[in-house]
Amino acid sequence: MEDSEISLQHLEWFKKYEPNPIELLQQSRNPRIRFDLAKTVLHLDPLSNEYSIHKRKLIESKERRRLLYTLEKLESQYRSHPPRKKEEIIQALQTVTSILAEAWDFGCHKRMNAVRDSVIFVLKHQQENSLFPGPLYLSVYIIETLCRYDFEGNRFLEKAIRSLIRMQNEDGGWGTADEHSDIWLTLKVLSACSNHSVMRKRQKVLTGAEFILNHIMDENKGGILAGKQVWDFLEYGYDEIKSYRGGTLRVLEILTRFDYTRSDKRIMKMLRWLDEVRLKNGYWPGVARISQEASEAVTLRTVRTLLIFFGNQKAVKSFKIINTSKFLNDSDDKQTDDFPFEELEEDNER
Repeated sequence: MEDSEISLQHLEWFKKYEPNPIELLQQSRNPRIRFDLAKTVLHLDPLSNEYSIHKRKLIESKERRRLLYTLEKLESQYRSHPPRKKEEIIQALQTVTSILAEAWDFGCHKRMNAVRDSVIFVLKHQQENSLFPGPLYLSVYIIETLCRYDFEGNRFLEKAIRSLIRMQNEDGGWGTADEHSDIWLTLKVLSACSNHSVMRKRQKVLTGAEFILNHIMDENKGGILAGKQVWDFLEYGYDEIKSYRGGTLRVLEILTRFDYTRSDKRIMKMLRWLDEVRLKNGYWPGVARISQEASEAVTLRTVRTLLIFFGNQKAVKSFKIINTSKFLNDSDDKQTDDFPFEELEEDNER
């Protein structure tokens, strides 16, 4: 019996579904899906052979290599021909941040040279107000990405996230929509704070979570994403506005990190909705109630979320590939032990 078969014995709750979504995901040919499943759902032993195989396939995947190569190429390009005009800088920050965000989903981490150099490039453009050039939603996206890469404690990030917190509106949210704060920009702020061990406990941030729950299924007119249909877009992307998608599922994912449970009627309302939009083939769709196309990524995220609310699993507050090179050679991932913030500080002083 394989490790994954043993692990499935501890996931009794999913027997209510036919077919079982976990068993469906085990048939995936996507290395990212298989590794995420092994790590965050099946909880395979990192020393096990099956875990090592999934990790190796992810590390060697073409998509992950493409992302790292693109980061290296962009860093070299910006070093030789740095963006000067404001619009060029904003475009560069948008591009680098979107690739960093996607690379994190592929298990990349801050000690990888391509990631480190890209983060330095981003931080070099931090403004006096501690935010970044461009619209507020870009600064929020950058801060969220840096938090996900576990830069908590870095003074550049700490200044940025504290500056962002100070921009909270009276109703508990952030940004501006026609009748209240921007729901989806507020959710992005909460996502950033949920990956920060101090910020996710602050009362101001918890007030932001209540703002979201008090506006479930609202249209968010005039906000970064508008319309009730936005709640149905369970898939998210990485390019600017697409990174703000994720809908009802994204709300649930983020609120798990603030220790909400299904005893909250508002949470239970969303969980029932999530159960109702499951497809007959056992998967969840990328766009609920509109598309019949199965999404492995959305299905995996849904399984993780349901396990937290119904299976007593702890929320995933950090996800990265821990360096296990002593039992699996990761030589293909160029890494460094130290983050050279001295280089960044010297540039900021010039």
